[in-house]
Amino acid sequence: MVSVIIPAFNETDTISQVIKVADSHKWVKEIIVVDDGSEDDTSMKSIKNKVNVTISLPKNEGKAAAMERGVAHASNDVICFLDADIKNLNQKNLTKMLRPVIAGSADMSVGICGREKYKLNKLLIFLPILGGQRVLKKNIWHKIPPNYKKDFQIEIALNYFSKISGQKISIEILDNLKHVPKEKKYGITTGLWRRLRMCLDIVKVSLTLYCYETAKRKV
Repeated sequence: MVSVIIPAFNETDTISQVIKVADSHKWVKEIIVVDDGSEDDTSMKSIKNKVNVTISLPKNEGKAAAMERGVAHASNDVICFLDADIKNLNQKNLTKMLRPVIAGSADMSVGICGREKYKLNKLLIFLPILGGQRVLKKNIWHKIPPNYKKDFQIEIALNYFSKISGQKISIEILDNLKHVPKEKKYGITTGLWRRLRMCLDIVKVSLTLYCYETAKRKV
């Protein structure tokens, strides 16, 4: 069975639907929502939807910190991270993500938002695997050093440490799944700033892991 962890920051408009889809899935045993210092009623929406655990952080600590809090409360060996701002999540897509790890054909499954054109999906072989929708076993999470469990660096860190430890990663294209754009959620200026911070996090950790850490391991 699976523990679903939903890190959330000001996601009152979308979190209820994500919870409902996860709650109705036959492989999901518990749902943990970590409200990362929201200023809206994200926590209240979680409580109203009767999730198993709602953790309300007094201030915003960042996505990776919220994920860490969720893992600490998860009672199952298989955990599934879902972003609170996704739209069009359905049972089929959730099953598609969960099955490789449940069946043992992969140690981690990454759900990628579906593209309108098939050719764009082909570019994934040249790009880093970025996706907040992930299914993995707890031991993979615990392989990540604490200094890499920061903000948006966590996704690249999960990829890197899974690969160097010989874990199998499955990439699943989730049809019609979409994120609410940051510019729509926070406004143009704040949204662009958050997007820039995310990109800088990804570049920083990619250079550190794939250059510095890799070179260090070869010495």
